[in-house]
Amino acid sequence: MPINHNIAKHICNVVRRQVQSAYPDLYLEFILHEEGKRSDAFEKEEKRISELPAGSYMIDYVQNADICKILKKNNSCFVAISSHTTHGFMGFFKNNNYIALCFINYDQFDSEDHLRNQVFHIAWHAIDTYQSNIIKDNILKSTATKKQIYHNNLMADIFSASVQLLQGRKDAMLSLARQRINETLTPKTGVFTEKFPYPVCLDTLGFMFDNNIDQYKNSKNPVINALNIADKIGKTFGDATIKQWNSFCFPAQEMAWSGYSPNIILGAALYTSESPYVQSIADLIADRADIKPETVTYLQDYNPFADNQTNENLHKKQCEELICSLLGKVKENGDYKILIEIAKKQNNYLLEKSPMGWCAAALIAAANVIKENTEDKITSDILSQARKAFDDEAASLPWGTLANFSRIKFQYMRSNAAPNISDIALIASSRDEYLSIYRAISAVQDSPDITS
Repeated sequence: MPINHNIAKHICNVVRRQVQSAYPDLYLEFILHEEGKRSDAFEKEEKRISELPAGSYMIDYVQNADICKILKKNNSCFVAISSHTTHGFMGFFKNNNYIALCFINYDQFDSEDHLRNQVFHIAWHAIDTYQSNIIKDNILKSTATKKQIYHNNLMADIFSASVQLLQGRKDAMLSLARQRINETLTPKTGVFTEKFPYPVCLDTLGFMFDNNIDQYKNSKNPVINALNIADKIGKTFGDATIKQWNSFCFPAQEMAWSGYSPNIILGAALYTSESPYVQSIADLIADRADIKPETVTYLQDYNPFADNQTNENLHKKQCEELICSLLGKVKENGDYKILIEIAKKQNNYLLEKSPMGWCAAALIAAANVIKENTEDKITSDILSQARKAFDDEAASLPWGTLANFSRIKFQYMRSNAAPNISDIALIASSRDEYLSIYRAISAVQDSPDITS
């Protein structure tokens, strides 16, 4: 159950005060909102913000045509910082004011700990941008590249866990780890967990707090100390670490969106992946999240952790077994429509789960041969022609192309609401190599030959 507005507001106010204790001229402006109501929440606060020093610059920035898109999004985030300098008598004693705009969707958090973890995470991004001091038109914004964003998120999570540990929240490190792990092993629209590699640093962070924490505890300001810890530990993790996390995260997310449980996902990573990095991360996650992996030695479906040849062999085997079985039934009952019906079911399976064994286009090709050449009796010659049409069409769509299409569908699902069969058809129409998928979906979607 999501936490309520008052609790979320209290947490944000506490974090704001703690950051200001370290940086008095930096004001974190948290706009709290429910799912789908960000624009309304911002509109209610617009007048108040515009009256703050540097507030009018922030309002103008958000109303920019490119930036205002952020108001239609839902994930909690840091946006930018507006800056204003007030000069005293004869230009002396100038006073700087900085407003960091942050959005918090409290509907997306089911516990105070999870919300607090994310608010501190966002605070790090605001502080990092503030420290860059790159001001253009009274606005400071992050200039991080895509690669740097991943590393920055790691630093932000280390900061979030560290500042809370220094404040006495002993479970903060593990709480945040389990939050990121849960996001990785379950499907959640709008969450791109490959950008949050925090779990890979757990051993290093834990070792540091077990052995070197006194030097940080003795200093007065936990925010400054946590920033130093994040900087120190963050430097030990580079691009290789990010790639290792991604090699685990992407397959895990693909399986999560196909409906697999965390136990099976971790089992597939541990027992079927050939990468020692994937196995190591899966083992760490299983231990820290207290999840017992299933003993998965062979998955009778698409397995993103397995090598491409293993998946291709299984795909061809399933297609072969299916067409042999179906042509036998067609010969027995004299009705080719069963091929069309199975093609429709395969399209739905492609939509909901995986591409393994998908051969709807080939099934339709076989059905068309039988339909066009049959008056009374389905002969062995007609079945042979149908089988050839199936083989030719199946060969025109390599397994690699089908797997790539499935990944695009998976990315679409993460970014949008659950797709329907029309959405999948639209995705398939976007590239020439997916033309046979598009035709297969379109051919049976509204076909009068299909029975429900």
